[in-house]
Amino acid sequence: DFCASSPCVLNATCENLPDGYRCYCPSNDSCDRTKIKNLTCSAENTTNQCTYGTCKDGKCSCFPGWTGEFCSEDIDECRMNPCSDQGTCYVSIL
Repeated sequence: DFCASSPCVLNATCENLPDGYRCYCPSNDSCDRTKIKNLTCSAENTTNQCTYGTCKDGKCSCFPGWTGEFCSEDIDECRMNPCSDQGTCYVSIL
C-alpha cells in the first residue's frame, strides 16, 4: 500500500498504482509531499505526520525532548554529560 505513508498533502486523494501512487489534487498545484520543497507535514492531513509534535506552517514543531524532521528522535539530554561533581543525569522525557 503506497498510500499508507500519506504521501499526498493539501487535501489530495491518494490512488495506489501497481508501481507507486498518484496524488489527485483539488487544484492544479502539486500535492505530492516528495515534490513540494520544504514541506514536512500538512495540517489538512488527518494522520499525525509529526510523531511527537504538531504541524505548523508545513513543518513539525516538536514537543520538549524530541527532535528530527518528524519529531521522532528522542533527545538524549545526558549525552553531553551535563552533571558535574559525580552527579547522576536522568533523561527528562522518554
